[in-house]
Amino acid sequence: MRQRGFSMIEMAVTMGVLGLLLAAVMPSGASWIRNMRLRSTAESMQNGLQRARMEAIRRNTSVSFWMVSTPSSGALDSTCALSSTGASWVVSQDSPAGACAADPSKTTTPRIVISRSSAEGNAQSLSVVARQIDQNTAAQAVTFNGLGRVLTTAADGSVPIGVINFVVAASDTDSRALRIVVSSAGMIALCDPALAATAVGACPTPS
Repeated sequence: MRQRGFSMIEMAVTMGVLGLLLAAVMPSGASWIRNMRLRSTAESMQNGLQRARMEAIRRNTSVSFWMVSTPSSGALDSTCALSSTGASWVVSQDSPAGACAADPSKTTTPRIVISRSSAEGNAQSLSVVARQIDQNTAAQAVTFNGLGRVLTTAADGSVPIGVINFVVAASDTDSRALRIVVSSAGMIALCDPALAATAVGACPTPS
């Protein structure tokens, strides 16, 4: 018996079906990538906050976590400035404004411990906003003391960060939001603000 291959019509129908399936999958795939980038950025800042707290306890002195803005390239350099909407961050004992590119040092101002630029996590397309404990007023830094607790005034004299909100900058109905809550006791929680208060992973009330 002679085998018959695909006809042009069958091939066209098959390609059409594959095209429809691909079109259906692509938006969800793009949303998944954006959500993973969002989580990576949030986890990076959570790690930075935890590092600041641990260094404060280890050194038995005040250590701060600073949110900073960077050029469009996202690189940390001498033009950085403190910013409540900065996706880059620095852990140091002194304000890193204008000195974010300095090498880590225990003696040379700003006595940087560690830093991370937004370019490292592809965070430029995300919206990152820090607020005081009231969740309305902008904040840019939080300082931990030698016991790991949050000082009522950050090292630059400002009111400390209470929450940091993360959302995808582009309009995307499938994208989620994340939040970091920093308590006065120094507890740092990464959570989902959309969850009910009783759900696992819900955000605690800032305190």
